[in-house]
Amino acid sequence: MLFLLFTEVDKGEDTIHVYKDGYQIEFHGVRDPETFVSWLMDIPDDPVTIINDQFDLEEFEDLEDDAVRIIGYFEPGSAALKEFEEAAEESMGEIEFFAVVTSSVRSLRNSPLLMPCDRA
Repeated sequence: MLFLLFTEVDKGEDTIHVYKDGYQIEFHGVRDPETFVSWLMDIPDDPVTIINDQFDLEEFEDLEDDAVRIIGYFEPGSAALKEFEEAAEESMGEIEFFAVVTSSVRSLRNSPLLMPCDRA
């Protein structure tokens, strides 16, 4: 279910809040119908998309290059995963959050991680 709320923050400055499944999402984009509807359609159902299998991984890899996304690796039920989910709730509609949740994360701790611009 989706609800819209228009509020005036400062005199002459309206803010659009969208409420979806209990999450409050603020719209910061250009105020024209096409942009707003496109933004609404792109709001994910959940703040964090869990990558469970090869199909989910392929969907993640097929995202547009200009999409801002964050991916985290967590053990099931960890405090870090809960904090990640809370951060995702606050940035819903602006940044896409993904998580790999597996007990084998422990083995990644000693692995070197490279950023795309780093050289091996």
